[in-house]
Amino acid sequence: MTEKSKLKQSIAMLVVVTLLTTGVTSYAAMTRQKELTVLKDNEVHEVSTRANTVGELLDELGYIASDRTILNMPADAEITDYMEIVVTTKNTVELHLRGVSKEIHTQANTVGEFLDEQGFTAGENDLVYPDLQTPVKDHMTVTVDTIVTEEEVEEESIPYETEYRATDDLYEGETRVAQEGEDGTRQFITQTIRHNGRRVSANTQEIITKEPVTHIIEEGTLVYVEPVQEAQSSSSSSSYTESAATEASYSNAGGWMDFTATAYDPTVGDTTRMGTPARVGVIAVDPSVIPLGSTVEVEGYGVYSAEDTGGAINGRKIDIFLSSHQEAINFGVRSVRVRILN
Repeated sequence: MTEKSKLKQSIAMLVVVTLLTTGVTSYAAMTRQKELTVLKDNEVHEVSTRANTVGELLDELGYIASDRTILNMPADAEITDYMEIVVTTKNTVELHLRGVSKEIHTQANTVGEFLDEQGFTAGENDLVYPDLQTPVKDHMTVTVDTIVTEEEVEEESIPYETEYRATDDLYEGETRVAQEGEDGTRQFITQTIRHNGRRVSANTQEIITKEPVTHIIEEGTLVYVEPVQEAQSSSSSSSYTESAATEASYSNAGGWMDFTATAYDPTVGDTTRMGTPARVGVIAVDPSVIPLGSTVEVEGYGVYSAEDTGGAINGRKIDIFLSSHQEAINFGVRSVRVRILN
């Protein structure tokens, strides 16, 4: 064998040995035990493995990856000595948000961070349970309720009352207003509580904001006594006495008396001398002949209440209230007979 042939043979053998050595070294490197750290859900595990990739290691350790699993590196990453693999599992939280429930996977550490992830900021009317600083745990429930109190105010008037008082400062049949009446006011305040938009209670409170003022009318009780006329002669005195006695006899006995009757209507006024409403069934009288408040019968026309007076109603004259001005005109002046019933 020539020197040249020997040299070629030596080179070939060197290449083969090199290849064999490299392959063995690579295989040994791939199959030897590797020491590393696995941090799973904050638990530290020191691991010795022959696995070549992160995915193989997780299979070897029995970790089943899901959509809740988060790795700090790809599953096909090659394992090397002293590397640190972090495996985090998202917590499942059931969220009840203002009456709507849903299940959410989260990496948040606290309830506050969890709600921030959902884009929710608690307001002054929101109640969060558990509180925002509570650590998140797997399969926990977070509830957010909104409690709102609404207030509605309604106002209404309180009609004043009318009071009649007797006074001897006025003659019978005379009245005057001693105090003007004023309506009062009251409020109805309704408070409604709503839980997540649904009404759960309502309470109404009544408050008097202004007391009504009583309307006071004073009615005279003083009896009017006509001055006695001096007698011109014994005959005239006798005639006057007989006339007065006859009229008193009629009044006391309820006998019929002759009167002149006219009529008036609402255009004259809507309140009588006694302070009562002017209305059909009322007549104006001379109180010295027919006392105010008396019930009288007008022959052929009916029974009336003597509640009003008039400037032209003197002596045996009465004025009958009718419902319209035309009726009063048509009535004209008539002679009637009247008697006092009580």
